[in-house]
Amino acid sequence: MSLLKNFIPHVSAITVGTWGINKFFNRSPYRRIPPKGMVSPADGKVYHVSPDQIKIVIRLRDVHMIRAPLAGKIKSITAVPGKTNPCIEKCPVDNRYRRITISTKSGDIHVDLIYGAASKRINIFVEPDEVVEKGAIIGNVIYRSGCNITIPRGYTPTIKPGDIVYAGSSIIATKRSTR
Repeated sequence: MSLLKNFIPHVSAITVGTWGINKFFNRSPYRRIPPKGMVSPADGKVYHVSPDQIKIVIRLRDVHMIRAPLAGKIKSITAVPGKTNPCIEKCPVDNRYRRITISTKSGDIHVDLIYGAASKRINIFVEPDEVVEKGAIIGNVIYRSGCNITIPRGYTPTIKPGDIVYAGSSIIATKRSTR
């Protein structure tokens, strides 16, 4: 009986701790979606910007929900094999990832959800042929990981490496005017 008496508080502490960790990583705060521009798909720190791609590392303290950067229709969801190296300041190029391709008015974009060393699961909340609004939650990653996003033709990145972005509310690219 005394063994059971000593065991129950430890099990309770582990249960509460696990629940708290899961609540922290699966939180989804309200975000005001700006009407114009392409929004960040992930919270995190930008570590690469080029005219056609932005790469973000999702840190432990960041919200781990992934949002649609532009409105469109889910074209495909694919798993790309690779390693699971740590994503600390950046994500290694050979890490495995899940790619969500979205057909938008400006062309197809890819949102890559990258596994980090501690990432055991990436959840995708959309299906092919599903229509999504800009800022809609499309998936989540568990623990430290990354997100790459392609920039469609006609858009120009508005951020730089080192910037901190927030999914659904930070504008990462704007449409070039066509004069």
